[in-house]
Order: sequence, then C-alpha cells, then structure tokens
Amino acid sequence: MKKNLAQEAETGSIAAISANGSAIAEVAPDDSVRLWNVEAGKHRIILAAKSKVAAVALSSDGSVLAVAYDSEIVLTDAINLQTKHAIESVHNVTALALSIDGRLLAAASNDGSIKIWTAGDGVVKQNFATGGPVTALQFATQDQFLAVGRKDGNVSVWNLQTGQLVFEARKHSSAVNAIAFSKDGMLMATGSDDRTAIIWELASRKPRRTLKGHDLAITSLAFSPDGATLAVGSGNASIVLWEVEKGRLDRVLK
Repeated sequence: MKKNLAQEAETGSIAAISANGSAIAEVAPDDSVRLWNVEAGKHRIILAAKSKVAAVALSSDGSVLAVAYDSEIVLTDAINLQTKHAIESVHNVTALALSIDGRLLAAASNDGSIKIWTAGDGVVKQNFATGGPVTALQFATQDQFLAVGRKDGNVSVWNLQTGQLVFEARKHSSAVNAIAFSKDGMLMATGSDDRTAIIWELASRKPRRTLKGHDLAITSLAFSPDGATLAVGSGNASIVLWEVEKGRLDRVLK
C-alpha cells in the first residue's frame, strides 16, 4: 500500500477521483465534501449545503469539482475552493460526469434524461433521453462520445457532435455501476451488479472479454495508462487486476 486516505471510520457512499490520480472528492455522512490532495495526503472541506449531495465529479486534472444537490449543480474551482457558478433548476440527478478537458458537464436524471452543459458558462449544449434510469456516466477519452450505463444493464454510447446514438451494448443482466475508457480510446470497460466486467472494442462495437469471478457487484473500473491492465473494484473492498489482452487474472489487492 502506497497511501491510505481516511478521515474517520464511517465514510460516505459517494466519491470521485480525477483521471490523473491527483485528487479525490468524497461526500461525508453530514453531506459536506472532502477534497483530498492525494500527494499531500491532506483534505479541505466544502461545508454541507441545505440539501443532500446526489452526485460528484472531478475533471481529469482535478481542478474542477461538480456537486449535484437536490435542485442545482455547483461547479467549484478545486484549487481555491471558489464557486465558479451554479446550474439551477436541475432535479433528481443520479449521475454526473466532467469531460476529460473539463469543458463539458453531463448530468443524468432519474427519468433517463441527459443534459450536457459547457462548464465554463453553464449553457445547455445538448439534451436527450436514454430510455431508462441512468446509473453511470463517462466521457470517452476524446470527449466526442458519452457512455451511459442504465439500471436495466444496457450501455449506450452517444456521439456528442451529432447528438446521435452510436451503439447500444446489451450484455449485462443488471444495473451498470461503472464505465471506463482506455487512454487510446480503443476500448471501453463496463461493470455491473451482475458481478461481471466486460471489455468492449469500440471500433467493432463487440465485447472482447467478459471477466467473471468477482464476489460482489462491481462498483469501479480503471485502465492503466498503457491499457494493458484493467483494475476492477467491488463491494468486498478488494481490487482485482486483469490482463486486458488475454482476459487473465493478474492479482488481487486487499
């Protein structure tokens, strides 16, 4: 273990980590948000608002934090903790995502609708329906695509330039909790309550590997920078490392 970040034994159930691994946003039980500097091992606190936190997201470099409350999404400069602006009249948010460059913000509501704003000014860029309750959101590496995981186990990939559905992946049998893209944008991984992770080839739109044997629902995913390894987190507090090319178990971290 390289570093252990913890404030107390009881932590919240909502968290986000920046793609470069420099920052972690964690929602505390009192609905304040702890923003951790991973290198320093220290955190700062954004005090709780009048309503509960529904979702959080961090930009790739950890410089922008988005927090969804009952009726608004607040964008904060994570460097100085100054509020950039708030997007109001947003209700029942189930998932948030910031694009890799931090310029776009996507939010899903419990009716399956998706809204995308330009993060700098909060202007609505796109609005579309996905057909069911959304449980996971992730921008692709090039920010041209948005992957949407649903409660029914389906994953849809949308082209943000055209607003069109690119393809729909139908292989999981229950809710999709996590989505990740490889750095080169060639592969997508999805993890589900059905305790499997699936690696998809985006060019062919077909599954390459189905990774089985996890004890509990999969809650988080991440590719290594070279795309050779997929880390899979589940509800048993362990991380399983898989070799992407052969779909072979590498090791389990506990």
